[in-house]
Amino acid sequence: MRVSEKMLFDTSVQNLNKAVERVLRAQEEVSTGRKVQRPSDDPVGAGLILDFRTSIANLEQYQRNITWGRTALGGAEAALSGLTGLLARAKELAVGQASGTATAETRDVTAIEVRQILAQVLSVGNTRVNDKYIFSGFATSTAPFTAGSYATYNGTADTIDVAIDPSVTLATNLIGSQVFQGAGGVYGSTNVLDTLDDLATAMETNDAATIRTIVGTLDNALDQVSAATADLGARWNRLDEANFRHVQVKTQLRSLLSDREDVDMIKAASELTIGQQTLEAARASTARILQSSLLDFLR
Repeated sequence: MRVSEKMLFDTSVQNLNKAVERVLRAQEEVSTGRKVQRPSDDPVGAGLILDFRTSIANLEQYQRNITWGRTALGGAEAALSGLTGLLARAKELAVGQASGTATAETRDVTAIEVRQILAQVLSVGNTRVNDKYIFSGFATSTAPFTAGSYATYNGTADTIDVAIDPSVTLATNLIGSQVFQGAGGVYGSTNVLDTLDDLATAMETNDAATIRTIVGTLDNALDQVSAATADLGARWNRLDEANFRHVQVKTQLRSLLSDREDVDMIKAASELTIGQQTLEAARASTARILQSSLLDFLR
């Protein structure tokens, strides 16, 4: 078959276009650091990249939820630690004033400190984290407890749950009525606020028998707070375990994403250099064919 100049010219133009495309692609890879610039480059790979990114985004949302959960549980844990110390001091005072050496005068003076402890416990019950009451259930803008109305709980009995895994949620709050008033017997059945109020009243009225009874009630209150603290500890462990899994899986997904998406920069730079050389050769070849055709025309 006779090869015409037009065929040579068409072939040369095709080679030139291919060389240009090769250089442009190599330039894109070097400048973006990505192998897949658009879905048409690699439909299967693009689908996998989207899946990997979606999975990573979901894991990062779970981790943000876990961070929030740690903040909320940390606030509750600090509050319960303070509550334990206050109840331990109240018990110490009760034991001292339940003895035969205590007098009406010593009990009356000690009652003042017990009233102060009661006010502090009330303050603990109204603890806020990020300007939200942490023991009020859903009523985070309402103080759960009011001075003088210790049998009243102003919050709700709802837990604030966050997703920490697919189909897994965790409560990030404790219900104030359960911790401070023994509601439902979840942690115990002692009304801590009433107990301290009764203790102060017994000391003010020199009621030694009631003071001795309240010593045992305070032991129950301490056990109640301890049970709530243990519940917090178990939730902390679940958050830590979930976060550890997410870190591990996210690391694997990032590696898979990198394999699919990231360019080998050394290889890409080499490809760009070869492509540029090929383009120059194609341009030179096309120029020679055009020059030859022009000369033939002029003759």
